This record gives sequence, C-alpha cells and structure tokens, in this order.
Amino acid sequence: MDVRKLRLLSELDARGTVAAVASTLHMTPSAVSQQLAALGREIGVQLVEPDGRRIRLTEAGKVLVEHAHDILAEVERAWVALAGYATGDRVRVRIAGHDGVLGGLGLDVAVRIRQMRPELLVTLHDVAPDESVGMVLRDEIDVALGPEASFHSVAGNGGLLATSVVIDQFDLVLPACHRLAYAPSVGLADLATDNWVFVSDGLCREIGLAACHAAGFRPAVAHALGDWATTLAAVRVGLGVALVPRLMLTDLPAEVVARTPVGEPLRHHLVAVTRTGAEHTPHVAVVLDALDDVIGDRTERGVA
Repeated sequence: MDVRKLRLLSELDARGTVAAVASTLHMTPSAVSQQLAALGREIGVQLVEPDGRRIRLTEAGKVLVEHAHDILAEVERAWVALAGYATGDRVRVRIAGHDGVLGGLGLDVAVRIRQMRPELLVTLHDVAPDESVGMVLRDEIDVALGPEASFHSVAGNGGLLATSVVIDQFDLVLPACHRLAYAPSVGLADLATDNWVFVSDGLCREIGLAACHAAGFRPAVAHALGDWATTLAAVRVGLGVALVPRLMLTDLPAEVVARTPVGEPLRHHLVAVTRTGAEHTPHVAVVLDALDDVIGDRTERGVA
C-alpha cells in the first residue's frame, strides 16, 4: 500500500472534494482521482464512488480512512526511530509562520534551536496559514506556527496535530507623548478619534477591527503595514495607535508605551501544527522545546 496515496484518501475524507485535496497538495484534480483509483486497485476494493459531479468514499473507503490516521502516524514514528541512524547531509528543520509570528517569535526560536542543537539547519518561511497546512502535509515544512483560528483545515484532520503554544493577548500601543499614555486606565473607546495602525491582513487585523467595532466605533486606519516591527516604528513617530499581540512586544522602543485595555482581554491561541506522529521526531521536538523556552523567558520578563 502506497502511503502517499493513503494520505490522499485521508485528505478527501477531511476536505470533502477532490478539488480541495488537489488545491491543498498542489496537484491537479485528475491526478488526485487517478491516484485514488490506483490505491483501490492496489488493495483490491473500490474506495470511492460517483456522487453527482463529485466522488465520495465507499463504505470500504471509510473503513480504510479509520485506519489511515494510525498508519500515517506510525510511518512518522518509524522515521523517529530511524533518525538516530541518519547520516550524510545536515538535518534541516523548516518552520513556517504568518501574521508577524516569524518576526515576533520565530526568530528567537531559531536562535534558541541553534543553541540547543547547533547541528540542525533552521529555515524560516513566511507563509499564510492555509498554505502552510498544505506544506506540512506535503512534507515541505515541519512546523507551522500561528493563531489556532487561522488553521481552519486542521480540525478533524487526523493526519495533522495542533500543539498548544500559548494563549496570547493584545495590548494597546501608544506613543509616549500620547494624551492617554500614562492615564490610570485606557479603553478602546477612548481612542475612537485617533488614527490607527493595523497590519495589512490576517487574523490579527480582523481581531483588532472587530474589537474596535465592539467598542462602538469604526477605527480610522491611517496605515496598513506588513509586520509588527514597522507597526511599532509607526506608533513611535506618532502616526497612530495600534493593538499588538503581547508576544510581539519584546523590543518596545523607549518612545512607545504598551497598555492593557480595560474590559475583557483580547486573546488568541497560538499553536504549532505538525504531521501526526512527527511531533516526536527529534528535529521537530526541538522546535516545540525551543518554543517553550522562548515563551517561558518572555513570561518571566513580563512580555507574555
């Protein structure tokens, strides 16, 4: 049984259509259908059947999918067992992230991995969450970092595992010269007439906009920037105020003040997505250990 074809069957169960599987795995729908048909021939049973203009799993296909998650996880565990015997090229660990996660967290994690395991070659990739999930499944990256809510396709997919990293919260970031920088308390509604700085896209932008709307105003988005470092620089020179995840406030400029807004905390849950079973692979496990170390260090310094 070809485990690569088995992964396609598992993805069809998780995503529902051949087109969705093809998009995730960067294949053509025709190639996906052919591979699924070939898997059925290999094991001697029909795994899919027509369902209007689509195909669906047969009862035999459903039975095989129930076992597929365990089979694929065992394959990953086999690689773990063999990792100690590997020779040749330097082992590479590939980490992907988006929404400023790489700049705010990934860089420190890469440095920590280099300290823990200098023989590993760490590569970072700025990739949107939906794309990074497909890259994990295709074994193009090892770990995808980001807000849990951004990884819609992970839920219910037995081939993927989301490991909790931290529950982070958003702080208001103001220029030190702002009228409310050192006020006893400050809420979002107090800044309704200010100019705002947001990241250009992604979940963090959506959370910030929704919070402002819930506070009763539509923020004047004066600047839409690509990363948190640039966002903080814009606040520093007085171009606006911003909502920034606390994990991204490691190097707060002297001219900038971070305040916890009054009311219900704005939070998001960061996770690390791997293939099921791969979390125990030495070069993946070290990423999770490094994340724990970095976040623990920031918590001690009052950053997280």
